[in-house]
Amino acid sequence: GALSGKGLIERHNVYRRVNLGGERLLAKSPSKEELTVVDLKLGSRLNGHGGIAHGGIISLLFDEAMGWAYECLQEDSNIDSSAFTAVTANLTVDFRAPFMECSEAILRVYHDETKA
Repeated sequence: GALSGKGLIERHNVYRRVNLGGERLLAKSPSKEELTVVDLKLGSRLNGHGGIAHGGIISLLFDEAMGWAYECLQEDSNIDSSAFTAVTANLTVDFRAPFMECSEAILRVYHDETKA
């Protein structure tokens, strides 16, 4: 939408892991299931500081990726979600390093466990 285009979010492709032959694609740890992969590229007009992408944009992209993963979990569990809307109650991001403008990244979302 409004954040897509030249100099903004230039590429944002979301992929769902496909279950082939009844087997789950797992991460290095057998307890983690990879649900969603996001391929993205940011332009130069979403900066917080010179040359560095704004942390709010990065957090937005994390939240969006997790939302797609949640959709995958619902579909796999055959949950009828038409009666409710899921929203993010809290999102905390501890940044390890700056994400530079005009950079590309792959986001991978894994499912550890479900708690009631």
